[in-house]
Amino acid sequence: YQRRVRGIQMIVDKNVDGMTYFKYVHSKTNYQRLQQIFWRASHHADPHAVRQVLELHPYHIDTLLHLSEVCRVSEDSQTASDLLNRALFCLERAFHPNFNVASLNCRMDYDRSENRSLFVALFRQILFVSQKSCWQTAFELAKLLYNINPEQDPMAILLIIDILALKVEDFRFIIQFIDEFDHSLKLTMLPNFAFSHSIAQFYKEVVEGLPHQISKGLLQKAVLNYPMIAQLICEKHSFVIESNTHYVMNEDVLKSHTRSLTQQCKLYLERSSDLWKDAKVTNWFKESVDFVNLHHATMPGYKEAQNRRKSVFLSPPLNVMRHIFISDISSVSALLPNSAFESTQDPHDPMPPPTSYSDYQPETTQVHSGNPVMAFINSLMPGFTGNPEDGQEVGGVDLGGFLHPIGEDNRAGQWGEQLRNIPGDFGVALRDMLANLYRQGNQDAMPDVVDEASDSNDDQAVMEDDLD
Repeated sequence: YQRRVRGIQMIVDKNVDGMTYFKYVHSKTNYQRLQQIFWRASHHADPHAVRQVLELHPYHIDTLLHLSEVCRVSEDSQTASDLLNRALFCLERAFHPNFNVASLNCRMDYDRSENRSLFVALFRQILFVSQKSCWQTAFELAKLLYNINPEQDPMAILLIIDILALKVEDFRFIIQFIDEFDHSLKLTMLPNFAFSHSIAQFYKEVVEGLPHQISKGLLQKAVLNYPMIAQLICEKHSFVIESNTHYVMNEDVLKSHTRSLTQQCKLYLERSSDLWKDAKVTNWFKESVDFVNLHHATMPGYKEAQNRRKSVFLSPPLNVMRHIFISDISSVSALLPNSAFESTQDPHDPMPPPTSYSDYQPETTQVHSGNPVMAFINSLMPGFTGNPEDGQEVGGVDLGGFLHPIGEDNRAGQWGEQLRNIPGDFGVALRDMLANLYRQGNQDAMPDVVDEASDSNDDQAVMEDDLD
């Protein structure tokens, strides 16, 4: 990888209540123009056109993230991982000297479009390394990602960080985290934390040689509140508990789970099923479930649990939908509400927030643009004729909410279908192209696509020498 990535830099945004907020800025004379080309190519959901952008600049971050997802969906994990690592490398090279990942007072605003690449890249890296069972790396990345924006938690890291802590056997982390933040975050109301808390307490008691009274109480409360998880665990591991028909597998009880709650229960099972295989855990689990089956009606909080399942988990918040969308677990994604697909989902920026803002916006440009690089990219677009009279527009998206194409029918869901139909040699061709570019030393190349006289008096002009 090259030592210096041109066109992007992290600077201090503001200081609020002892927290330092950082932001990424893009060079106006080069990187912003390249971003416009990328937006135009990605707007038409054509991975081959996006690949051409990488030829112009092999270290353009959104292009790397975009094509990484293309390769992942087309089952080319090697290329997908390589592209993602390159994107992370670029983002890290642009870090501000005072942006300390180990510090507790460094923040970034997810609403800022330029910042979102870091969040998306880190979360995808967590998923990648988890697939390789690199649990410690995934856990540390999850803590980092949560720490840079705990108020919004835009990637819903709270849905996975507890499971990663269990994978690395950091049981104290879960217990301390809940003790510290349960009052403000209501962590134990999340199905995953309710069950993970009980497991963490169980292993703490094993290490300290204590009876399992506390952990049994926690597990019984978790089963009472979210019996569907107990049902899914029993089905997954073929656990036979004769009393299950009284509560855990009672049809009326299971119907009390909303679609959103069912989604979170299935997500937890997909990631934690192996945690319940241990013989000691299995016996402890069966005893606790049996107790709830027989005594649920007299347990404290029984009626409250029924009402909570029906009233609290009505629809998933945007960060939860984004987490599930990126995770791409079919049994869970299938339960996403229709509203999640009412707008465009771009691989490099899935489900952007409605409060999104940026230093610049995508442009709507006519195909007869006099710029040769723009014309080259335009020529790759579907339906291109080359006739200015056609009045074709190639680009133009609104970052004010979800990414909606301008002047076209909604294309929600098109990416998934198109990506899965990409020929298998797409990743091979992409790897060959990257190898040639880096071998030839073209990584420093930037397209000359701007009017040198434009924006010379802009406030950011003072940074152009550093950025470019």
